[in-house]
Formats: sequence, C-alpha cells, structure tokens
Amino acid sequence: VQHHLTMSSTTISACILDCENGGYCNFVSDDTTTLVKLFLSGGLIQHCVCPPGYEGIMCENTVDQCQLPDLKCHNGMPCTELAGDYFCDCAEADAVSSF
Repeated sequence: VQHHLTMSSTTISACILDCENGGYCNFVSDDTTTLVKLFLSGGLIQHCVCPPGYEGIMCENTVDQCQLPDLKCHNGMPCTELAGDYFCDCAEADAVSSF
C-alpha cells in the first residue's frame, strides 16, 4: 500500500525510506494537520514499520528473542536464539532432572 501526502502542490511519497528485512515505509500519523506541523518544524513524518523479529530506524536490527521478558525459559534454563527464533536448552535440565 502506497500512501501520499499532498501539501500545496507538493506530493511526498511515504515510500522514500529504504526499509530492510520486509519492513515498509508509512507516515507517522493519519492526520494531515499533524503531518504538516511535523514537516514544517523539521520533524520526521515517515517511519519504517518492522515485521516481527526486527527493530531499528530501517528495521536493520534483529530482536534478541531471548531478551524479551515474556519469552523466558523456565527454571533458568539457557535460551538460545537461532535464525530469528529462540529455544530453551533443555539438555541442561535433563542433566539435572530425571524427567
């Protein structure tokens, strides 16, 4: 979906940012008045919307899944991130417990 903002005969395309990793460019607000005020004050009116697993201004950074508070392994087992996903290393648990 490509969005445009028209201000006095000037059309600004939202897709001038080169978002990475499947992210897409969009305006920071749906309200034209807010966008005009931001634009005239030198503020950013566009941003990258990143897919899950990515963050950063251009979606250039992978999210460390093991650092997210709601994705913790039980009983302190080590978390390992691999290809943008995470898993708990239960091999260590097997060495400590029989079940």
